[in-house]
Amino acid sequence: MYGNTILANAFCRSGYSPQVPGGGSSRSRAAGRLIPTAFRFRSLLRLATTHLGPCDAVVLEATSNAWLFYDQLEPLVGSVTVAHPLAVKLIAAARVKTDSRDTIKLAHLLAANLVPAVWVPPVHVRELRGLVNHRKRLVIQRTQVRNRLHAVLYRHNLMLPPGQPFAVHQQEWWLSLDLSSSEKLRVQQDLSLLRSASGTGRSCGGRAGTTLHL
Repeated sequence: MYGNTILANAFCRSGYSPQVPGGGSSRSRAAGRLIPTAFRFRSLLRLATTHLGPCDAVVLEATSNAWLFYDQLEPLVGSVTVAHPLAVKLIAAARVKTDSRDTIKLAHLLAANLVPAVWVPPVHVRELRGLVNHRKRLVIQRTQVRNRLHAVLYRHNLMLPPGQPFAVHQQEWWLSLDLSSSEKLRVQQDLSLLRSASGTGRSCGGRAGTTLHL
């Protein structure tokens, strides 16, 4: 896995060039600026510590691991800007879209102070967002399971049991239905998924409430 925008954008501002193991360096110092160079993610901190300083500025696109890079680079440089990828019009509208071209365009936008930045949430907000999103997925999963169990009854023209049809004490009722062996297996597994999703969802909700009050 290779990183292609983060350090390169910073070096285009600072005039440095990273030395990537196994890669040539003669082309990288052209006109005092960096020609974008690929590097492995595990080399990020070493390269950043060697080549970046408080006078440098870094820009990177908002991706699933952008916060990790932000946390690693922010103490080393003057500023780290996380760009909104859909709002960077020059990149979105490029006819030829490559990693190196995107890197240079991002660096030019940063130099002109035209990068559409996103808000970088603090760590506790990221944790809360993660819990809320995880709980949302569990709720969706729980709804899908309930819909599948409803579909079983619909296919066999059966009525729901009295009371709460998906309560724990109703499990015996579901397992006693006159179904084929494969369908019984699916019902049993869906009931297990339902219990797991419901319990985990309540736990996430409680944890999110605790985090919110901290």
